[in-house]
Amino acid sequence: MAKTKAAAPSSSLARKNPHKNSHAKAKLASSDLDSSNDLLRTIPLNSEDRLAHIQALGHRVGSYVKFMCTVGRMEGSSAESKERAVAVFYDRLYILEQELSRIHDSLLLG
Repeated sequence: MAKTKAAAPSSSLARKNPHKNSHAKAKLASSDLDSSNDLLRTIPLNSEDRLAHIQALGHRVGSYVKFMCTVGRMEGSSAESKERAVAVFYDRLYILEQELSRIHDSLLLG
């Protein structure tokens, strides 16, 4: 009975390894998203916390940008709704970049 228990984990582990290698990036991205979601549910209490939140938000925004870049291949949405979403996304991202640029430049100029 002890041999069966010992053999089962190694055989199940061997079966999981091929899938783990092929889906490692997807699992990593999913776990990163889950951990950033958990992080962003907390309130940053100091600069170190805020920097961790900034990094998590940056990753999240990056994933939204990647998604929007694939909107042309999306099925189930009209061309008009895609065009509207891209236009609004661009406008808001442009405004955000301008604000962040001002903060960046202000900090550099001291």
